[in-house]
Amino acid sequence: MAKTLVKVTRKDNKLVKRTLVLIDNRVLPFENSDEINVYIWSGTKYEVTVYCEGPKGASTTVSFDKSGGQVIAPRVAEVETHYGVTHSSDEFTVAA
Repeated sequence: MAKTLVKVTRKDNKLVKRTLVLIDNRVLPFENSDEINVYIWSGTKYEVTVYCEGPKGASTTVSFDKSGGQVIAPRVAEVETHYGVTHSSDEFTVAA
């Protein structure tokens, strides 16, 4: 198995208080940037979850790209109630 470099990019709208992006329950460390590079094993199934916190209407879009194109379709988490938190989940496997 080989490792593949994946660029994870998040885009928050102005209402978002906090965004968390997890790959297999590992929180990606977005601290000073809206873009992070991670290495993942090719041929392994991963679960990704995007959490968005904010008032109704807040939304976050997270993209996963490698040198050959998109890994999966962008995940969008949009708060649709007044509870303030929502999430979007999916699974992906990167071919070598």
